[in-house]
Amino acid sequence: MDNENNVRDSAQLNALLPKIADAELELCRSRSRVYALCNHYSERFDGEDYDVDMATAMFKGLYNGAVSSIGPLQAVGTYTQSNGEFSWTWHDGALPEQAYKDVKVFVQSDPDLANLAEQAKFHCKAASAEKLVRWIAIKMGWSGAFELPTPTGLSYLILNIRPGDTYDDTEVGDLWCSYCGRSSRMVHQLFQASATCSICNVCVRQFVDLLADLEQSGSLSSDNALYMVPCLVCGDKTPRIFSNYGSICYECLRIPAFQAAG
Repeated sequence: MDNENNVRDSAQLNALLPKIADAELELCRSRSRVYALCNHYSERFDGEDYDVDMATAMFKGLYNGAVSSIGPLQAVGTYTQSNGEFSWTWHDGALPEQAYKDVKVFVQSDPDLANLAEQAKFHCKAASAEKLVRWIAIKMGWSGAFELPTPTGLSYLILNIRPGDTYDDTEVGDLWCSYCGRSSRMVHQLFQASATCSICNVCVRQFVDLLADLEQSGSLSSDNALYMVPCLVCGDKTPRIFSNYGSICYECLRIPAFQAAG
């Protein structure tokens, strides 16, 4: 892996980082939303896998061989860990145009990204590369980013996926839990915190019960954990309970509707 102490973000990327930081809540929501449907490669469950078809620009999340999530993909770039270098996919020439044409047009035409897009390659930290790609995903209105390991580093995709085994690009209103990935058809109730964040009654009940257990045992933390992800529901960094890719604060869990969820 690259030595983060020896890698500096390029001047063009460094100029963007404050804007990216301003979008922290949406960046966290998009990460949780994607990985609720198909876990990060380093945290896959037994039987969990994914299929990436660059020729058709489609991504499939798999569980025990069955398709559990599906949707279009765009290959944004690759990150080489040995030298801390990010390369835009369209300068590579190794992939079919279908796999990157939409994101290429967006990156080259977006005013925020214009200076960075002029560089075929640029140096950055691995964490900055991930944030950049997630930011591009939310700016395009896609679900979020997904990273794949390569022999020399990481390949970054953006996805527009949803639960299920078929994809219909005319379908609207298909919601799923940002914490566990269950769709609205799989649970009794789905609470929509925003257009990009929902939580199901199953997850709410688990969080509420955990909060009660911690209160009863006197082990409820008062740490704001400012370096950790915010509450995906309200965006605050008050004391909260964490899941794999998100969190929910004590105050949100005390909302009457959440307390009554079963």
